[in-house]
Amino acid sequence: MSDNDLVTTIKAYPISSVVGQFVSLRKNGQNYWGICPFHQDTKPSMSVNDQKGLFKCFACGAGGDAISFVQRMQNLDFKESLKEICNILGIAYDSFVKEKKIDPKEEMAHRILKGACNIYQAVAQKSNPPEYQEFVKQRQLRPATLEQFQIGFALPSNELYEFLNKKVPAKELKFALQVALELQIIRQNENRADQYYDLFRKRIMFPIWDALGQVVGFSSRAVDDKQKAKYLNSMDSFAFHKGNVLFAYNFAKKAIRQKNRVIIVEGHMDAIMMHQCGFDETIALMGVALSERARKLLISQTKNIYLALDNDEAGLKAGRRINQEFLADGIIPHTISFHPVKDADDFLKAEGAESLKNRIEHAPFFIDEELERLLPPQAPQSTHERLQYLRDVFSLLRPLGENLEAIERLMGAATRLGVQTSKEEIIKQYREGAEQNSKTQEPEIIRPSREIKAAPQQRATKMSTAELKALRAIIAYPKILTHAGYKELLDLFTNSVIKDALCILKELYFEVDDEDYLVALSGLLAREQFALEIKDQLAGFIFDCDPQLFSLELDAKQQETLLQDLKALLQSDDLKKREEDLKEQLSMVEDAKERERIMLEIVEIRKRRMQSNQNSN
Repeated sequence: MSDNDLVTTIKAYPISSVVGQFVSLRKNGQNYWGICPFHQDTKPSMSVNDQKGLFKCFACGAGGDAISFVQRMQNLDFKESLKEICNILGIAYDSFVKEKKIDPKEEMAHRILKGACNIYQAVAQKSNPPEYQEFVKQRQLRPATLEQFQIGFALPSNELYEFLNKKVPAKELKFALQVALELQIIRQNENRADQYYDLFRKRIMFPIWDALGQVVGFSSRAVDDKQKAKYLNSMDSFAFHKGNVLFAYNFAKKAIRQKNRVIIVEGHMDAIMMHQCGFDETIALMGVALSERARKLLISQTKNIYLALDNDEAGLKAGRRINQEFLADGIIPHTISFHPVKDADDFLKAEGAESLKNRIEHAPFFIDEELERLLPPQAPQSTHERLQYLRDVFSLLRPLGENLEAIERLMGAATRLGVQTSKEEIIKQYREGAEQNSKTQEPEIIRPSREIKAAPQQRATKMSTAELKALRAIIAYPKILTHAGYKELLDLFTNSVIKDALCILKELYFEVDDEDYLVALSGLLAREQFALEIKDQLAGFIFDCDPQLFSLELDAKQQETLLQDLKALLQSDDLKKREEDLKEQLSMVEDAKERERIMLEIVEIRKRRMQSNQNSN
């Protein structure tokens, strides 16, 4: 059996049985309705239709089948989403996986990491070294916790190297040692190239899993004060990218969805103790940073973020940075204080789970705590001081933009500072500062291409609204694909992803009869290479379409009219982009003659846009 068979099997289940695992749905007529998780929805805007096997948000336009829904929610690629749906529906994924050539290097890495995990856990359970017993006792770890997190122990000897020597066939040993070296889980003796030793020795061992529960690395803690590094973790490698991993997420993801919140702590032990005490919606950072990919993954699960970082200067600094990043995404995190102790682990031991539960329920927003730290207890006497404090408030709130959350806090701070300036003028100054800041900060939003590769469904080039609108029209009226002027229309599209989709659509249109067109379109939703934005348009059309009334018929005059309308739409969009580029150039040019040339070009473009709009009307 193959992926195609698995997709067919998944489509046989009601889509509501998948979507309902993530979103609360209520039936109204033939459809289910729920809060859309893909934008700041305040009322049920997302409809789920079991008969068509589709979902559609009537506010943000997101749409698709069960597979694309899980791709968005979990930030997974196509194949990973198939596996996740199998877990939800109880389908035996392995029975559908088509036999294929596996990357030998990745397969060997998996064997080595899994073997290492088993070795460390076996040593802990069977040998039960005194250092391990003491650690378990001091940390008050229960047997069930030790089993769940597979906490192990690395002996002072080279257990992993010996395991590879004994268990790996002789013909594979050289390759296995090379992979282990790349994973940096063993090291080569500097004086003798034929001798190796384990990286992790005499340490408490914590496996690190990816989102699907596969071991990708280790974190470790020394048990002897004489050991150089108290904490020693796996280095980045082809199998492990620290920035893309959230410790304990594989255990927490279900609880995050159910409780609609995530608690972010710093240390692995903090996360482990939180889970042991019932706070199973907790994940831990790998270091003190949160990558964009990891942040987007959490946002896809919940908008309720609780920062529970260490109660020290480093924890506050990390919290400020992470808070700003979430604010830029329109998310306002809460903050949990562990005062008077340092972290979650210490707090649970000192105060207990009930006390922490109370703090979580009454957790303030991080930005409000920042405002409290920033603002003086009394309004300054000096106008200069009052305005300087207000400018600092501007900087703090700037990531939120101009939404009500920012404006309300801004005006509250202005009142507290005793600023007499009018509300309109304060907002104007705040807005001007935000616009200037966006210009100076623009280069910082450029992301490395590796992150785009790691999240295949994220678009690398922006798809304009006009091009997506034109695509939707062609999906609805595919006869335009046969028009003599279609090639000229296609050349007006600038996005290569949309162009590729149109080529596939044209092939499909010529391959199927008119009465089979809608069914064939549904099949395109299962195309792995289709971007989610393309699937939005496909799903939106199919969702809205009444099969009983649908017709592909367009006479020659209607085709010509549609062609000209779409050309005018795309040409106007191109002119709009050129005008925006020229405006940007104008803001950076000081030479008077050059500024005049650019302004004349902008005027000419505006005339052409007006003419184009008049022609289309």
